[in-house]
Amino acid sequence: MPIGKLYYLDPPATQGEAEARFRHPGTHLLRTTAFPFGYLGIRVLTGGVTYPVWLGLQALMSRSPETARGIGAAVLVIAGLYQVSPLKYRCLSHRRSPLSYFIQHPVGRSPVDGLRPGFHHGAFCVACCWALMSVLFAVGLMNLAWMGLLTLAIFTEKTHRQGHRIGQMIGVALIGLGLFRLLDRLWFGSS
Repeated sequence: MPIGKLYYLDPPATQGEAEARFRHPGTHLLRTTAFPFGYLGIRVLTGGVTYPVWLGLQALMSRSPETARGIGAAVLVIAGLYQVSPLKYRCLSHRRSPLSYFIQHPVGRSPVDGLRPGFHHGAFCVACCWALMSVLFAVGLMNLAWMGLLTLAIFTEKTHRQGHRIGQMIGVALIGLGLFRLLDRLWFGSS
């Protein structure tokens, strides 16, 4: 999925790498091939860190429905707060125009030099989308409706010219949903 996302949803990144390789003749194929490996490296590292955290949260949430509700609500609120933060805007700006990175940071001649932009771009991808991806933990990893909504949210945020504002509206909605999940049991006694 990350490689497919990189090549099909993020053509400026691969185009930037392709343009950069023509400025520096040499091992074109190796440098170009190294870029997606750098990108995947960040994704694998992120998965390696988040999976044990998820297992720990699963164990904690399986003990009590109230604990699960609280953790889920906290995830929604934290994701919403990140969506409206300046850091999210900075990451989204990079994700919307990664070509500027390739212009500002020339690619070296060795194949290892192709990894660096892949790592960098992958880190911005993770930083941009981690909050919305964490919402899947709160609403259910296999919930197709939420997967579709979050995919649409990420795509719209990245491609629409008002993507930042849309992301902020999503953030406010997530904060509201999280607070409702926390408070509805207290106010209405629902389960």
